[in-house]
Amino acid sequence: MIKIHHDIWDKTRPFVVNLFKHTFLFCLTILVLWIMIQLPDILFPNKPLTVKALAYISETALIFHFAKDSI
Repeated sequence: MIKIHHDIWDKTRPFVVNLFKHTFLFCLTILVLWIMIQLPDILFPNKPLTVKALAYISETALIFHFAKDSI
């Protein structure tokens, strides 16, 4: 019984580790995106909408720049 359990765990362990790793990276990415969206509001609270729009556009360009390497 124990050997069967270890055989099953040895086969499924890499998938479980990858699932946790990718879930952690996904949550971290979502957190970074949320911070980047909130950053112009924190840095430029009294600035006009055009300044905030330029900040959003530059952040989006940074996201696409780094995302193209992983696609």
